[in-house]
Amino acid sequence: MDRTLKLMDMLKENLFKTLVRKHKVSVFKFARYLLSDTLDAEDATLEVMLKLWSNIGTINPLAYKSWLMKTTYNMCVDFRRKKKIEILTDHTTEGDLENFTDEEDNSPAATGENNELGTIISHKISLLPEQQRSVFVLYQIEGFKYREISKITGIPLNSVKVNLLRARKKLQLLLKDYYEGRQAI
Repeated sequence: MDRTLKLMDMLKENLFKTLVRKHKVSVFKFARYLLSDTLDAEDATLEVMLKLWSNIGTINPLAYKSWLMKTTYNMCVDFRRKKKIEILTDHTTEGDLENFTDEEDNSPAATGENNELGTIISHKISLLPEQQRSVFVLYQIEGFKYREISKITGIPLNSVKVNLLRARKKLQLLLKDYYEGRQAI
């Protein structure tokens, strides 16, 4: 009996370590976008991981990432309520937007341009209203489907689609100046 409990604890610990290793960056990035503050995002990430440890046996094994993102979303909402954080619009997170850059050209000039573009896009995402930003990050960067985003955020499915559409349109407008400036060169 004692041996079985020890084995169960080891399995729980290994699963926890694997999940943390696999998802901590995604949880942190999402918290960073929602809170616009690195230290608060780190605190929220730690709190989410503590909740994961406490609930690891009760979570559906097929839904760990969804559970983590929903918990992160709720944790960030709580953080903002508790601290009455005003959203700061001046933040960037390097490497968040690798999906938006052209990875085929690895020349130093292209790499610098991609880093600049990633920084600009990250900043523009931070200017979106909270619901649009959350939906956009979960869909475009984290790869969640509409239904999963609806469950994570508690936003109705049709509203998720509308928020994503509005986020894309707003980003197009926000990035228009950047692209027009690049074409003039």
